Amino acid sequence: MAIQGELQSTDLSSIFQMLALNQTTGRLRVHDQRDFLKTRCLVLDGATLGVASMAPPSSGGLQWVDQGAISIEQWQGLFARATAQGTTVAAVAAAESALTDEQLSADSRQQQLDAILEVFLWPDVVFSLEELDSIPDQAGRVFFAVDRIVMESARRQDEWARASELLADGEHILHPNPRRQAAGDAPVDLPETSVDLINGVAEFVDGVRGLDEIARATGLSRYTTGICLASMMARGELAWMALDELLITGDRLMRDGRSSDALRLFQSALRFDRRNLAIHKRLASAYENLGQIGRASAHFRFCGLLLRRRGSLREAYDLTVRAHQLVPTNFRALRSAIELLAQMDSPLDATDEALLATARQLFHFHADAANLKQARQVGSLILHIAPNDLAVAVEHARILARSNLKLEAADAYCRISEGLSNDGNTVGAISLLHTAIDLDPSRRGQCSRRIRALEETEAIRAQRRRR
Repeated sequence: MAIQGELQSTDLSSIFQMLALNQTTGRLRVHDQRDFLKTRCLVLDGATLGVASMAPPSSGGLQWVDQGAISIEQWQGLFARATAQGTTVAAVAAAESALTDEQLSADSRQQQLDAILEVFLWPDVVFSLEELDSIPDQAGRVFFAVDRIVMESARRQDEWARASELLADGEHILHPNPRRQAAGDAPVDLPETSVDLINGVAEFVDGVRGLDEIARATGLSRYTTGICLASMMARGELAWMALDELLITGDRLMRDGRSSDALRLFQSALRFDRRNLAIHKRLASAYENLGQIGRASAHFRFCGLLLRRRGSLREAYDLTVRAHQLVPTNFRALRSAIELLAQMDSPLDATDEALLATARQLFHFHADAANLKQARQVGSLILHIAPNDLAVAVEHARILARSNLKLEAADAYCRISEGLSNDGNTVGAISLLHTAIDLDPSRRGQCSRRIRALEETEAIRAQRRRR
């Protein structure tokens, strides 16, 4: 049996307690709805809970200071040697046998416990349970009593609620406060934290890393890292980076080829002003450098929309074309670009011609797929830009007729007929006029007179050719 749902009138602790009371055995998946990358798979075995799969050991090593396995001075030595060798603290510690097997086992146990407890700090979760007959064995996995998990999670949730007020839930980038105040005691509503541990975390606050990146770099849990950062913020040692600081630092990182770090800063900057054109341009460039072309295209197109509303049609067009070039199947971007090109009424260059050729393909695709409304709209835009495009004009008139817009179709056929007659194609012009009469019999007199005039003109031409 499978169970799934969202937490609305209850919390995750109640779900675990209910399942433990029923002695449920199965695999429980928990997802954070605010961040689809955050997911955790746990296993229930009666009244105990464990992780479904073992994560790789943390390589930062600062968690060993938190566990009392090594001193801060020992960790600093390991960190310095790891930096010099271009490797991780964990690799240096393993090579030097800095920890005993018992300490490594305790570290693994603590990391598994932190992985379970972290899901209780996710603000908006959904879950699914797949019941199993038994849990497959896995070396090193530890099961914890559900009652212990629930009690510890309640304590952490209470402490995290206070810390997250200072950290904005980790969404902002922190840096050393330029107006640093004298260090004092942390407020009483934050849990006491080792000064050594706080100093270790401070080593990684560089104005580039966010909460999650610092947690990964140190090896500490997100909760412990957040408590350390909140304590430093409360003492005035750290501050959020301002918008201009984020952009200046992000631009420097982009020039240095560190697009991933720059992206994180630009994302943080976006929280200050979600409709800031300069930020969206930077995000688009960062995503493009990282090969995430779908996201880059989306930001370029959004920039185009902002500029279009401001009346900057040329720049809006250039960015919208860029969005389409990155993702050629982005028909919305193509449609927007054609609309802008039609609005500008400027001479066409090679880029414009290429875009127009793609728009013709889209037009014929909609026509073949019987998407008549879309075909009419795209066809009208093309004809506004290139009114002498005979193939599109004729197909557009046919689509109007198929859409039961007979009067508009008759008008279109008459206009095309005029163009053909001016080009000397009298036979084609006459044929289209007959089609217009069939669509709109009220035009019979007007079209018949035009047909007779064309026939007389054609007869005169034929007579001249015989001479």
